Amino acid sequence: MIPTKSENPTGLYQKYIVTKVSGKPLPIGSEYFVLRLDEVEPVNVEHINACRLAVLAYADAIANTKPEMSRDLYDKYNKAVGNDAQLKATPTL
Repeated sequence: MIPTKSENPTGLYQKYIVTKVSGKPLPIGSEYFVLRLDEVEPVNVEHINACRLAVLAYADAIANTKPEMSRDLYDKYNKAVGNDAQLKATPTL
């Protein structure tokens, strides 16, 4: 279980409530980690770029199992971090 803010105020703590758009329940005990990827003010550029690099690492990790999602993530966030990298894995559609 992820600690509360009072238990860990400067580290990893519960900050968001995640739900499915479909309204279906999440598995009991499931944990999610939210990344901020936008540039809506106020913005901490270093933080946003770190989040975008994390989503690109995820895109690479899923390239063979979810190639369309992987490509969509690269298309949306790769240029945003000033990165010209290509997918490390070769996704197949």
